Amino acid sequence: MKHKNDYSAPFCYSIVDENAFGVKFLVLNDSTWLLPISIWWHAFDKVDERQADEARIFCELDLKDMKRKNLSGHLPAYYKEHALWLDDFNYDIDLSTGYLYVSHEPDSLIYVYATPDSLLYTIGYEMPINRDFTFGYEDWPEKLEKDFGRAGRNQELEVLEDEGMIIRTGRDGYYPGVVYIQVYDMDGNLMAQRDMPNKFRFLGVKDGHFYGVKFSPNEEDNNIIFTLYTFDICK
Repeated sequence: MKHKNDYSAPFCYSIVDENAFGVKFLVLNDSTWLLPISIWWHAFDKVDERQADEARIFCELDLKDMKRKNLSGHLPAYYKEHALWLDDFNYDIDLSTGYLYVSHEPDSLIYVYATPDSLLYTIGYEMPINRDFTFGYEDWPEKLEKDFGRAGRNQELEVLEDEGMIIRTGRDGYYPGVVYIQVYDMDGNLMAQRDMPNKFRFLGVKDGHFYGVKFSPNEEDNNIIFTLYTFDICK
């Protein structure tokens, strides 16, 4: 397989598409988009400590030939310190500045970039969740599945420029998992934090009201029931 085990090859990455509510991308020009990427595990015989230094998290998509090129961005120092190969992340774009906000699932910080390779600063306060991941580069996949059942991770990240807020959610384990929401101002100050209903996912804001959904619907008498939430955040 050409380019196998090569962290610098676009072939070895897949476009992040696990967000249940769509993939966000930045339009660089009429023919180029900036897209989030994650390691395609099938392109590697073994993911090792090189990941922390060499893995990338963004690529450009050339709309003329639909090919990926120009990998950029890096994993934070957290990955060196914890020897994790879990590279999933959420990100959003401040449309007023073009800044990229990146929240890696196991890391408590939010990284703010002017460009994918130009880190401006970090913000973020820890949630009351257990981040004690025990799996490492040698553990696959049984230990990972066990960790997912008990260890917490970040979920959504939304930059709401008009409201002057940054929203981040996180889950303390998966079974069933307590969900927390954090609200920051645009300077990175934590304005609020509280627990939310089980399986809560943040949807967005409209007309000053905030919305969420229970991610797993209930099934009753052959009916599928979705639970929608609306709430207010006071500054």
